[in-house]
Amino acid sequence: RTKHNIEPEMISRDYVLLMTGAGTTDAHADALCEAFRSIEKRPKLRGRAVSVPTPCECVMKMADADAAESERVPLECAVGRVAAESVIPYPPGIPLIVQGERFGSTTVEYIRFLADAGEKIVLSRGKFTKDVRVVK
Repeated sequence: RTKHNIEPEMISRDYVLLMTGAGTTDAHADALCEAFRSIEKRPKLRGRAVSVPTPCECVMKMADADAAESERVPLECAVGRVAAESVIPYPPGIPLIVQGERFGSTTVEYIRFLADAGEKIVLSRGKFTKDVRVVK
């Protein structure tokens, strides 16, 4: 941003979204290409493979899970439990699990992978702090 005076629309660990407009010139495009060429290689998470999670099983209505008595548990202890809040990585802002769905092991593993990679994760009831709210 600062070095090349380029303001991305959205940034994630895996992508950068840039937009152009009617006023974009060849000089702007050349500057962008130069910026990409100058980015130094950064270390990536090595030796860590993770699968995209399988869809979670819906076992309660969202409203019922939201209103049910709940407790906070460490993420790793949520496997098999019913979510009492949504878990939403941002970007893109699409929930991985919503109230009423059962946490599967691939979902928990994927959330941990994103958190370890420094991705922003929000919960429908607050900030992600390595634990999640589940139905008692």
